[in-house]
This record gives sequence, C-alpha cells and structure tokens, in this order.
Amino acid sequence: AVTGWQAPVELSGGLLDAAHLRSVASGGSDHVHNGVALTPTVHRLLDSGLIRVTFEEGRWRTRHGPEFGRLDLTGSGGSRLVIEDRAPLWLPPDPRLQPRPLPG
Repeated sequence: AVTGWQAPVELSGGLLDAAHLRSVASGGSDHVHNGVALTPTVHRLLDSGLIRVTFEEGRWRTRHGPEFGRLDLTGSGGSRLVIEDRAPLWLPPDPRLQPRPLPG
C-alpha cells in the first residue's frame, strides 16, 4: 500500500504483511477494513511510529512521524526506500478489501 510493490498472488502471503491501522490493543479490529498490505520493512516503520497512515481529504495517505527525518533509507548498493509525506496509498480496486476511516 505504501511502496506500490506488488507480489504475485501465490507469493504474497510470504512476502507481504497484513498491518493494522489501529492496533488491536488500542481498540482496532482484525477486520480487513482496519488493515493494509505492507512490506515487512514498512510494517515495522508503521508499528514504531516512524510513519503513520491517515485518512485526509478523502484518501488514505502516509505521514512522517517526528523521528522520520533521522532515518537513512539508502541501502548498501545505493537503492533507496522512498516514503513521501502525504503520499496516497495504493489500495486494492475492490472496495470490500480497502480500509475504512477509523472512528475517533
């Protein structure tokens, strides 16, 4: 949802994580409407608060957390993971599989 990277359906279960938008411990549910598919690295960034996912202006967007600027997301080979602040998420075309805005 954040990087736009897609895995073949038969491989996605082992390569992508189902990430909660609101943790179950904070009152979120395990329903598909409280989640997005993320790469493991981006999932850890979300869980640690380095990035957030918010519903703004009718779209789900990434937001940088306060400590995001301290990260160096450049790999040893020069590749770089780019997560833009306020970038819209890539979501499944089927609305039944998309997250819904969270109450409160």
